Amino acid sequence: MEQKEVLDLAKRIEAASYVDPGLNTDVVKALRAGFPEAAAAGHVPNGIASSTDSIVELVVAALPGWHFSIHGRARPDIGPWTCSLRRSDVLDDDEMLGAGEACSLNQAVLAAVLRVM
Repeated sequence: MEQKEVLDLAKRIEAASYVDPGLNTDVVKALRAGFPEAAAAGHVPNGIASSTDSIVELVVAALPGWHFSIHGRARPDIGPWTCSLRRSDVLDDDEMLGAGEACSLNQAVLAAVLRVM
């Protein structure tokens, strides 16, 4: 999958009110292509786009040692969730940084993971 397609997919995830089956299919395809070793080890299940636990499991498997930061409020209609992924929490200018902002935690983490790819 081309980088532009992956970045467009991250934007679609952030704009969606939920992850529908078509969007989930695109996500699974992108993640399996982007993280083939993690996918082969079973870290990209079919329903990953709707499961925060599964997405976090992928981060741990595919990006070991990365700093994972989330922010949001656990109440509806308050504001979006945000997630950032960095190689280190010491440096402010990491070469690869994934960031996502969406209406649900799983979508914010997912967008950040896609941007790291």
